[in-house]
Amino acid sequence: MVSVEGKSGGSTSQNGSLIYASAFVTDNGTYAVTSHGVEDSVEVENDTQWHTHGVTLDENNCVSKINDNGDAEVNDLVKVTNITASKVDKVMTAELIINNTDASVCVKKIFDSAK
Repeated sequence: MVSVEGKSGGSTSQNGSLIYASAFVTDNGTYAVTSHGVEDSVEVENDTQWHTHGVTLDENNCVSKINDNGDAEVNDLVKVTNITASKVDKVMTAELIINNTDASVCVKKIFDSAK
């Protein structure tokens, strides 16, 4: 169980350079249920709505690869669906930030994590 402030998925990003995420590290990659101001997903009409990306982070905890794999279900729980993973190794809630200089996206803060 990962602890969150308030309701799971209750806060969405209203800042263009800020990204909120619940990350699921699985046996088939890492998936992030995200809310952010940059339009990059066909899963939802407005990317401030919760949606899912498959992500790979580099050694500096910056996103090096991203795709639209998976779907998000957010209500009292945050779920990733439509993926082929069979095991979850770790779950985290995080804040990421977009660097306006080079448009890189990096983890700024991990709020909580569980194995």
